[in-house]
Amino acid sequence: MQFNIYQLFVSTFIIHIIDTFAYSVRLNSVKSRQFALSNTLFNLFYLISLTAHTAYYAALLVDAQHRLAASASAGVINSAANIIFMLFVDPKSSIITDQALKGNRPYEDVKALVVMLMSAKLIGTLMGQVLLIPVVHVIATIYK
Repeated sequence: MQFNIYQLFVSTFIIHIIDTFAYSVRLNSVKSRQFALSNTLFNLFYLISLTAHTAYYAALLVDAQHRLAASASAGVINSAANIIFMLFVDPKSSIITDQALKGNRPYEDVKALVVMLMSAKLIGTLMGQVLLIPVVHVIATIYK
């Protein structure tokens, strides 16, 4: 069990590092004018890894007959967080990026946006690592 928890923390760290790199892709894609392609490819890779990770950590503490339900519950939590992000943060950051691509906004605004998004991602990742095991226990308790 202890090995699985360490593996869980390492995989969480790797997934969030990949997601954080997506912000630097946004920064560089403004210069190269290939924003849609690079952003789509990076997010596709991130979503596949997040889905695989979600199924793993939710089923870690649950017996075999409830693993599928626990995995689905963890996916609902992640989906809700992604929807909130898409409703409140992503539209404004997309507008700033689009304006910089068109030349209506300085490139420094995109740099500032990326620094803020990466800082928020770092704080969120650290909070997620702290809350990961308690949330896994809550999900496991629901399905026991």
